[in-house]
Amino acid sequence: MAKQSFKDQLSSWKVNSENRREVVRLDEAWDFLGEKLFAEYEPGLAPTFSARDFFSRDDMAALQISALRTQVVPWLVQQKGIDLMSGSFEEEVRRALEETCFCPLTDSMRINAFFHVNGLQEQKLRPDFVSLSQLGDIQKIKQHFAATNTSRLVLLEDFVGSGRQTGAAIEFAATQLGMPVLVVPLVICPTGHGEFVKLASKHAALTYAPVVALDRELFLSDTARTQEPTFFRRLRGIVESTRDRVCYDAADSQYGYDKTGGLVVLFSNTPNNSLLILHRTKWPSWRALFPRAGR
Repeated sequence: MAKQSFKDQLSSWKVNSENRREVVRLDEAWDFLGEKLFAEYEPGLAPTFSARDFFSRDDMAALQISALRTQVVPWLVQQKGIDLMSGSFEEEVRRALEETCFCPLTDSMRINAFFHVNGLQEQKLRPDFVSLSQLGDIQKIKQHFAATNTSRLVLLEDFVGSGRQTGAAIEFAATQLGMPVLVVPLVICPTGHGEFVKLASKHAALTYAPVVALDRELFLSDTARTQEPTFFRRLRGIVESTRDRVCYDAADSQYGYDKTGGLVVLFSNTPNNSLLILHRTKWPSWRALFPRAGR
């Protein structure tokens, strides 16, 4: 027997539930959000996901614009000593941007979208820096920067969880390139924020400037914390009781990668730092609302 989608279950509840009015309101909200927001979830656009059943695209575009205006440009002004009251301010900022390499930390960051929404001239070479730091030749990297008149590097990432997957690449940039480096996550979790603050304190060449540092209230830990949201107790019970449905083995954590416990969904994918019940589809026991597309 085929498993019911959540939409099918709502229809059944409207007939059988004693709280029919509340179920109808939930059904209407589900349809509205499905059309206006959740329909943007890209992994859900595949034909195999019939029940689309969150940072939106517009949210991420706004964060990319904010990254340039509120994080990158002030950093460039400070780096270049540009006079804010100068009549040539815009021209000096434009030249500084031309001397700056914008690089995604991982292939998750859509660097072409960053160029498009900010009206920047795209770079011919745009490798993700984690791969470049592991596979690239440092001398060739320096030669490329010299040939393109690059004086500084901006590393961008759409979402950072624990920060451990990118920390080595950031240290490589800060210690090997001989130029100022700015790290700008569009969205970062508390654990990653702490790691990046530590990195920036260790290296004079490194500046860390997140656009949005998420509050710890968006993360469910495996043990109760003081002053956590009241509904976390119930949510933790659900997560614990469904462990066998979403975890593959004893080493797997239902709280997501590194037990981050995120309640975060991006329109482009669900981070593996989020709770498995949100994104892990494990047939035949569990159908996730936002099935994660593997990297």
